[in-house]
Amino acid sequence: MGVMRILGPDGDDERHWDPNDPQQVRELREEFDRLIGAGSFAWSTTPSDTQSGTATALREFDAEASQIIVSQRMRGG
Repeated sequence: MGVMRILGPDGDDERHWDPNDPQQVRELREEFDRLIGAGSFAWSTTPSDTQSGTATALREFDAEASQIIVSQRMRGG
């Protein structure tokens, strides 16, 4: 089971998917593409990455990732 955490100005949201369910994967891929197309960026982490503080930048949805984090770009002022 994977989770996509969407960090936004109104709070955080989670979307879960089963990598063996093609419909769930398609829906999450479409949402991921929409968010990235709107200027967000994404990275994936695995349980071991969380402890070491490493992450992998994503340009495409990875249905095998255990966790994907999507965030809006920071804006300076």
